Amino acid sequence: IKQMNWLCLVGLLMVLCGESLRKAAMLTAGSNFNHISHVLVTTGVYALFRHPSYVGWFYWSIGTQ
Repeated sequence: IKQMNWLCLVGLLMVLCGESLRKAAMLTAGSNFNHISHVLVTTGVYALFRHPSYVGWFYWSIGTQ
């Protein structure tokens, strides 16, 4: 499978997009990105995804495989 360059490129793209989405979720949530304080954030990537950090982690983990 490593001979399929297009598949490696798709995986790399998934990793980069997933990591970018997760970092954007962390930056948007700021101090609310923890399990202690729970203030609803509805701006930035949270306006597009309900759980952008989990979505980013999912695509990052699939892309690494």
